[in-house]
Amino acid sequence: MRRILTAMAEDRVDREAILARRALLVGSTLAALSCSSPGKPRADGSVETTDVPAPGSAASAAGSAIAPASEPSSWKSVMMKAPPLEPPPASAAISEHERKVLTEQASNMRAAYAELGKVWDQGPPDCAPSSCEERWQESTKKIFGILEGRRGPLCGWGAGEPISFIERFDAHQQFLREQAEVLKKRFAEAAERSGQEREWRRLQVGGMVPQPCLSCVAPSPRVFEQVAFAEGATDPEPGSQTVADLLATTFNANPGLRLAIRGHADPGEPGDKLALSRQRAEAVAALLVKKGIPASRFVIVPLGDAIPIESPKGDRRAANRRVDFDAAP
Repeated sequence: MRRILTAMAEDRVDREAILARRALLVGSTLAALSCSSPGKPRADGSVETTDVPAPGSAASAAGSAIAPASEPSSWKSVMMKAPPLEPPPASAAISEHERKVLTEQASNMRAAYAELGKVWDQGPPDCAPSSCEERWQESTKKIFGILEGRRGPLCGWGAGEPISFIERFDAHQQFLREQAEVLKKRFAEAAERSGQEREWRRLQVGGMVPQPCLSCVAPSPRVFEQVAFAEGATDPEPGSQTVADLLATTFNANPGLRLAIRGHADPGEPGDKLALSRQRAEAVAALLVKKGIPASRFVIVPLGDAIPIESPKGDRRAANRRVDFDAAP
């Protein structure tokens, strides 16, 4: 008797499982029909039908257009937080060479921003990648030209580029790549909406810019580290001792080396920015003297807020409050 009751219980469990699977199958089928069929169910259970355009027809081609995504910020508003493009003012205590290369850099960067800005404001084409490949390909090359093709020298920076040029170069590259990544995501989402992710991946491979393979002589020693400061402060932030140790090692390894200790302030800081930048440079110089480096091996150059490397309105404006190092004039 127990065996019979057990079998009846198992049958009930099996029937419930079978019914549950059937209900799931029917529900899935109805959902699929409501999404993919040319008709849609009415409240009375009947189906309202529509004509399906034949493949290759004008109506079918129009259907390959991509539904628009949410409107992004304009390129003009994006550029409000871009690193500075203005060359230093004539009053800045820098060489004519530094002023010249920074002016040339600003001109080149403006062109790069203008190219990316066109793609940004136009956005992904309103068609699938396979429907207007040339339009997709042109924009993709510009995006990956920023992501893959704009890098510093493969052999390292030589002595011809001032430290401010290198700092601004890095800041511009970081900002450009960030915006190019946003654009890349927008294009990927547009391709996904058209069901052509594979075509988008193929275009990406074609848009990459190969890097040349070069051999060259090692560049002269440079100091790329910076000493950071809190807003309005003249005492270096924690971590300055590590930079001071590195500088002392560099000085000892290069007996003929003389450096300019260059103090900077952010344009948004209160007070006398030139005096603030001088006090910052003097504080770093004092650290080096404590490390046993003679004061004759460096010169203090206060630059105020003449050469910011980040936008005073951006999230990385703290980078402007710095002391950096370059060859002594």
